[in-house]
Amino acid sequence: MRYFLIISLLLSLLSHMQTSAQIFGNVTMGGAGYVTGIIFSPSQTNLMYCKTDVGGAYRWVEASQSWIPLLDWNSQDETTYQGVESLAIDPQAPEKLYILAGTSYWNAGKTAILRSSDYGATFAITDVTAKFKAHGNGSNREKGETLAVDPNKGSILFCGTRANGLFKSTDSGVTWNAVGSLNVASDSISFVMLDKSTGTSNNATPRIFVGVHRTGTNLFVSNDAGTNWVALSGSPTNGLPQRCALAGNNQLYITYGDGTNGSVMRYNTTNGAWFNCSPSGARTYCGISVSATNPQKLIATTYNVYLQQPWNYGDRIYVSNNGGTNWIDLFGNNRIAMNANGYPWIVDNAIHWAGTIEIDPFNANRVFVGSGNGIFATTNLNSGATVSTWKFMVKDLEETVPLDFISVPYGPFITSIGDYGGFVHTDLKVSPAEGNISQSSGFAYAAKKTNFIARAESAGELYISKQLPVTWTKLPSTPGVMTGGKVAVSAAGATILWKSMTNGVHACFFTTNLGTNWTASTGLTFNCNPVADPENSSKFYAYNSGNGFMYVSVNGGVSFAQSGQPGTGGSLTFRAAPGLEGHVWVARGGSGIRYSTNSGATFFSGNLNVCDAIAFGKAAPGASYPTIFIWGRPNGGSATGMYRSNDQGMNWVRVNDDAHEYGGRGNAGLIEGDKNVHGRVYMSTVGRGVPYMDSSVNVTNLILSPAAFSTFVTGTRQLTAAVLPANATYPSVTWASSNTAIASVSVAGLVTANTAGITTLTATSLDGDFIAGSVITVTNLLTQPFLTFAQSGVDSTTLSWPADHRGWILQVQTNSLDAGLGMNWFTVQGSETTNYITISPGTANGSVFYRLISP
Repeated sequence: MRYFLIISLLLSLLSHMQTSAQIFGNVTMGGAGYVTGIIFSPSQTNLMYCKTDVGGAYRWVEASQSWIPLLDWNSQDETTYQGVESLAIDPQAPEKLYILAGTSYWNAGKTAILRSSDYGATFAITDVTAKFKAHGNGSNREKGETLAVDPNKGSILFCGTRANGLFKSTDSGVTWNAVGSLNVASDSISFVMLDKSTGTSNNATPRIFVGVHRTGTNLFVSNDAGTNWVALSGSPTNGLPQRCALAGNNQLYITYGDGTNGSVMRYNTTNGAWFNCSPSGARTYCGISVSATNPQKLIATTYNVYLQQPWNYGDRIYVSNNGGTNWIDLFGNNRIAMNANGYPWIVDNAIHWAGTIEIDPFNANRVFVGSGNGIFATTNLNSGATVSTWKFMVKDLEETVPLDFISVPYGPFITSIGDYGGFVHTDLKVSPAEGNISQSSGFAYAAKKTNFIARAESAGELYISKQLPVTWTKLPSTPGVMTGGKVAVSAAGATILWKSMTNGVHACFFTTNLGTNWTASTGLTFNCNPVADPENSSKFYAYNSGNGFMYVSVNGGVSFAQSGQPGTGGSLTFRAAPGLEGHVWVARGGSGIRYSTNSGATFFSGNLNVCDAIAFGKAAPGASYPTIFIWGRPNGGSATGMYRSNDQGMNWVRVNDDAHEYGGRGNAGLIEGDKNVHGRVYMSTVGRGVPYMDSSVNVTNLILSPAAFSTFVTGTRQLTAAVLPANATYPSVTWASSNTAIASVSVAGLVTANTAGITTLTATSLDGDFIAGSVITVTNLLTQPFLTFAQSGVDSTTLSWPADHRGWILQVQTNSLDAGLGMNWFTVQGSETTNYITISPGTANGSVFYRLISP
């Protein structure tokens, strides 16, 4: 069993690296990836899981109507597990979850059965790569669950593979052996279904159905717990089995694909009769589910069929209330209302690739359906005869594939993602209201004019925005047929450099008139990602990982010349340190990091064993150098991960932990420091969206009390600054007065009035992001203070003092026994806001003294 807390502590001790307290989150987009499977527990209410093709697996959280990711602990050596081929819950022990995980093109296709006994909080790993391989992002990934737990005896599991036949475990998934009697090793298994009704508790279930994704003989049954197998008599042979659902009345429903040969078939497990119950003729069907409380109620989907929906074109959803004899086409009969549920980008999209649909076994009116863009669900399906509302249910399910992103100083965070374009994020916790942008291959901003932003569109256009909020304008021309590429903008924004491929050849062009004309740069005939110097508008840099040299332009991108040599094999995404001319850093993987402080003429080595990626973020309060983030491993460390340095790379602090590795940086291989929040860093993933890590609790507000007050010359007053939240990492403030001749303020916030006048006192949070003010009015004393006593009733007296002393404080002392005169003064509440007050001295013996003091 893998216990992440223990592992994290051990790694911290062994590596002698400090680990920072962290807040982990995801940039909110919502879904935007393919959900290939959804399963419910048949024995525990509201227990549900979903799987994705490249973004791991999730568990449903009913209380918050959200999803919790289960595989964020995957290291970069376990990226492969982000592709989930199948899920299985033990029906008798719902806390037990099994996952078949593997991706053919990551980590040499390493495949494992992941075993959990605590609802996916922790996992033990059985590596099965030597026996068979999974491919969660492979073809036909819409197929059914090929991993199955025996519903009568939970220690028995079966696993159908893509090319190695059927395997069986008798020790809860720890070890696996091939079922040689089922000879289907050359074809992919589509589903494994055990018929609980044929067995008894604690004994192996006799009847098992297996579907194989091929035409011809493709359905098999065993009636002796998997010892012997026969082809299912009378089954269709011209379609491809996709999924199945077993009803409580001994009816097995099977969906078939393969275009015009697709169907929905019903098989009577008692008498062997077959019935074609396809909802709408021959087409590809896939999702199928039966109500656990009403075996006549079915729901089914098409797959990869594009017909009109309310927002766009996509699949069909059908409901039957009589076992498949008749169906209601929900979309075709306008019985579905779509609800974006707080994710505006999904509007104008559709439910498509609907390979999985499931009826809640405890509530037949609640249904979840997977889509190529996430999950939709309804709670009011009823009979299908009335309109049901389907919400986009993707809270905390982030399955985007990041391609590029950028944090803009004083501006937004901007992303480019696979399939769905990208977003401009002004609030990381909210799906952007303005919708998405076209897919982009590169972003850049002008360091001295940060509201000037450029992006290279993957389709070969260039866009700019010259204002905030971001408003994109396409440049009037391109230098040729460009293919995506990277973009750089000079420090002042006068020059845009565009490096791309044109007609299959590396080329670089620049414009100084916003795309009206383009001129070819010379010297960059290799694959590179140019970067502008943040201080000198004439300088650009480009790194050639092939020959290991840095190339520098000092004439605004007109030409590039070879300069210093950081070394071969480094990341093309190198960085220039913000606010500093000539500071260039190159991540060189297993060779650590190299940096230059003289515009690439010479390079020095940093104290890193491994550096796969580098980024800069906002400097720490009081720091003289921008914050450096790396994905790698410092000298003396043993854990590869995200690290931060506030002191130009002298010391490093780990800012992720073993429970938050996300399978590494995925396809894009990027990290990005936040330019507006110190300690925040973002990373790309293979399919878990854009996670971020906050190394500190940032100040969100600053409240100064009182906000305004009056006093007299020589008077004093204590100001109080409340920094929120209370656990902010940097809770201190600095004090200032706009006119110290009128009033000064100490480092502790004590105000002293000096001369008559009005001035503003300010408190500034240590990170400089929040300022609060208090206005003070100082007046001269016009009269000497004195108290006047007047009888105002029985046992009551009114004390008054001059009006120009309003704001002074009345205090009282009772000369009680042994108290000592002048030792026990108490403020009369409310006196500081008036110039009179009525008191009732009472009948006690002794003297009562009053005095008036300045505020």
